[in-house]
Amino acid sequence: AQVFNDVSTMLQWFSDYLKGADDKLPLVNLRLQETNDLIARFGTKYFAYNAVIQVSSKMSRNLKLAYIMMGCAVIPLMPYMIYKASKPNHQTLFATFVFDMETSQIVMEDYHELKGKASKSATRSIIYDKILQIKHKP
Repeated sequence: AQVFNDVSTMLQWFSDYLKGADDKLPLVNLRLQETNDLIARFGTKYFAYNAVIQVSSKMSRNLKLAYIMMGCAVIPLMPYMIYKASKPNHQTLFATFVFDMETSQIVMEDYHELKGKASKSATRSIIYDKILQIKHKP
């Protein structure tokens, strides 16, 4: 139950921070006692937040028509062009933030984009790489 409460507190803090990140005003930590308890319990004032966002979108009609027309112009390419015109576009974004929770500042912010769906092994590899970057960051 304690781990669940800790994760819930951190997620709430991250959510509050990200909602106010676009504002020109500095963030005021409203959960100061809970944050100080986390810092004392884990022995660090730095906490990381990783997000994996996958987006799928359909291709426009004009682009589909262009693929089909190209397939008609070059007949051997027709099966590939039909496949290309029928499948959706996928993109995956990996975002990593490291926060100093005492000062409410971002210490590290990193984004990684993949064109296409991320497999389970690719996702693990990228997250592992981000953790190594955090570990070796001066």
